[in-house]
Amino acid sequence: PPFTSWETASDSIQKCINICVDGDTVIVANGVYKESLIINPAISLIGSSMDSCVIDGRGLALTVIQFINHGYIDGFNIIGLGREDMNYQGILCGNYKNLDVINCRITNCYDGIYFRKSSGEIKNVIMQEIVCGVFTFCMSDTCKPKLYNSLIVLDAALGKFAWDSFDGGEPTIENNIMVGKKRHENDAPQGIAKAFRAHKKLILRNNLMAGFLYCISQD
Repeated sequence: PPFTSWETASDSIQKCINICVDGDTVIVANGVYKESLIINPAISLIGSSMDSCVIDGRGLALTVIQFINHGYIDGFNIIGLGREDMNYQGILCGNYKNLDVINCRITNCYDGIYFRKSSGEIKNVIMQEIVCGVFTFCMSDTCKPKLYNSLIVLDAALGKFAWDSFDGGEPTIENNIMVGKKRHENDAPQGIAKAFRAHKKLILRNNLMAGFLYCISQD
């Protein structure tokens, strides 16, 4: 209470989140919500459609949606602050948590999704006008993010990585389309990149990749 029906629904997603406890589900109607969200409880956030349920973070915080705890998000169009700064993120998952991102569209970000020492499943997600699709900072054998059935199209001028793993992890990347933009002979983004420490385990299956200097690279 009091947000228990459409008649008494909150006029803000964050207001509703602020009274949630672990295990709650927040259902969001179609519309444009000019907000950036900090989600402390372990909840499910469900929008009506990736086409018509919009969280517009332009002009607001560096990260549009930050999950401090475990979480689930489904059915949103998420617009970030911009592509010029590496701190501009669409969705951020907190340390050692699990986050599932399903049926979402993410645009106008540096990092579409940032898994910080965390795991989770990304499925049926469209990312466009971004510099890096998925960035993982693992430092842990428990970091096992997964990407399925998704489309990543990098920004033509600024795009760097479809998937960037920093410091290991065990990603699974399967049945995706990833598109970069070659700017000239030796200047193009990379598809799946690893920096600092090798993947403990990397599973790749049935991905279509185009427009990259390297589809898979090891720095």
